Amino acid sequence: MNKIELIEIKSQAKYWLVRAEGGRYYDQFKYEHFISVHHNEMRVADFYSKDLLLTEEKTIEYYKEQIARKHEEDKLSKQQITFAAKKLYNFIEGMSIGDYVVVPSKKSNKFIIGQITSDVQEIESAPNLLINYGYDRNADLKRRSVRWINEVPRKKVNAKFLYSTLTLHHSIIEITEYDKYINSLISPFYFKNGKLNLKLNVNTEKPVTSTMWSALYNLIDDKRNLEIDEVITVTSNVESPGDINLTSVVKFVLENQQSLKSGLVSIAILFGEVDVFGVKLNGLFPYIHNKKIRDLEKRKLTVEVEKIEKDSQLDDLKRQIEIEKSRKELQDIRELNITIDTPNVSYENEPQRQMDLDLTLDEE
Repeated sequence: MNKIELIEIKSQAKYWLVRAEGGRYYDQFKYEHFISVHHNEMRVADFYSKDLLLTEEKTIEYYKEQIARKHEEDKLSKQQITFAAKKLYNFIEGMSIGDYVVVPSKKSNKFIIGQITSDVQEIESAPNLLINYGYDRNADLKRRSVRWINEVPRKKVNAKFLYSTLTLHHSIIEITEYDKYINSLISPFYFKNGKLNLKLNVNTEKPVTSTMWSALYNLIDDKRNLEIDEVITVTSNVESPGDINLTSVVKFVLENQQSLKSGLVSIAILFGEVDVFGVKLNGLFPYIHNKKIRDLEKRKLTVEVEKIEKDSQLDDLKRQIEIEKSRKELQDIRELNITIDTPNVSYENEPQRQMDLDLTLDEE
């Protein structure tokens, strides 16, 4: 059973695209849980200023001055200095703990998404590069630790995001403006800026009919919370297969997160085990069918008590019609083959670094 965790994405979090030199150091970033930046000749202390630099523009100008001074004999072009200054500024001062990073692999065939967990760490020297780690490793001294959350193939990444970001040439770029394309890769079920969001995958290879859509929309409308007059908005990008994004404006108190009430929670538990801020909710798709039948059975018993016997046959007929309609809707929804992705970073093919290390020590 899929385990789906509802997470809160902080509104102040920024998003960054970090290139691993054309994907060369993608595996190192992934397996060793960090990102880094080149320019070992520049130390973090080189960018400390006694003057108060109030704007990003003035700070970057200061970075450019320090880089130009360090490379005075190298005759770097203004463009090279500017690129280096922006990259170092973003890494040292732009990024913060809690920000999210996206790293593309070679040819951008896959992407790894994670959350920064440390300030800038400047090590004195890179670990022994002679050990066979099974992948290329850089010697960068300025690093930030990252907790990797999800690794996705290119086909799972929104085409607009790919086109808008991969054509940019900087190696460290803020991409916060594209957060809506990244959030569902961090988690298919998340809360941000007062909105609850759920991403569903439609996996059918068959044409999606109007009957299928109608059944799905009926389910969504049936599950919305009438107590709070909940409105669930739906956006879709379905070309068999594709995805559907559901959004609901909800309110809840962080100190009492169990008070969260939304039909999206009910929809999510149909496809897996959901963890809502530590509260685990179990559910399976057949639950819809069983619940509707139980409700109908209960309604029938009430009717039989309240109505005279001459109406019972008519009530039975209505009940059977309602059950058959429910079954048909469920069958139409099953035809869509809806699932929810579970974020996952696979380390199954991790090179045998420890074994290599042990062999090296034995030889000594």
